[in-house]
Amino acid sequence: MSQPGKLDIKIPPNQNVESDVLYFWADNTFLTNDPYDKLVGPVSLGTAKPSLKGTKVIYSDASSDDF
Repeated sequence: MSQPGKLDIKIPPNQNVESDVLYFWADNTFLTNDPYDKLVGPVSLGTAKPSLKGTKVIYSDASSDDF
C-alpha cells in the first residue's frame, strides 16, 4: 500500500535523523477492511515496517528541493 504523507522533523546540516512516529491511522467503526483494519495486526506484532521515499525537502528559510 502506498500513500502520500508528510513527516515534519528537523534535520541538522550534514546529519541523519530517525523518527519513531510516521503515520497514525484511526479505526473507522463504520468501515471494514480500511487501512486501520489491514495494519493493526501486523503493526501490533512488529512484523510491518514502514518504507519511505522522500520526494521533497523544505528548508528553514522556506526554500525547497524536489527529488
